Amino acid sequence: MGETCITESNNLISEKLEDYIHSRKFEDYIHTLMNDAYQDIKDRTVHIIWTRTGPNAAIVWSKNKVDTIKCNIAIADWPEPVILGLLSHELSHIALGTDLHSELQTDEDVIARGLGHYLAIERAFTKKYSDHILRDGEDRYLGFTSIKKKMKSKEVRKISRLLTEFGIVVDDSEQ
Repeated sequence: MGETCITESNNLISEKLEDYIHSRKFEDYIHTLMNDAYQDIKDRTVHIIWTRTGPNAAIVWSKNKVDTIKCNIAIADWPEPVILGLLSHELSHIALGTDLHSELQTDEDVIARGLGHYLAIERAFTKKYSDHILRDGEDRYLGFTSIKKKMKSKEVRKISRLLTEFGIVVDDSEQ
């Protein structure tokens, strides 16, 4: 019985350490994105918390310029450009001050900030090739194909390079 408690305790410590390591890496990504493309929210503090359920990522809103992105632990080992696409989407929510009812506006903001290639990679990786319609057509996430159509050819070449570099396969029948 004592060994089980020790094992459970060690697993808990191991999970907390793993969460801490992932949080540090993700907070570094956020810092880089804020310095490069989100200067308008550079005065805000953004933290990462981890969950084992729920969406890949979501904003936990705050009123004191401290925001939290809740990430599903399943994304912790995703390739870097996929994570950057996901975090860019969440940072655009913060920058626009928008809630979950404005996914299209948020996706368009990511593209306008020059990060559409990361968003497209995230959508390809998660196999979201077409637009995802929410709340009876009230809102939508852009799919991989729509994102590519909104980008300049130079940016589309970045997508192709990243897909190849990270071995992300796009199902052409879905486009």
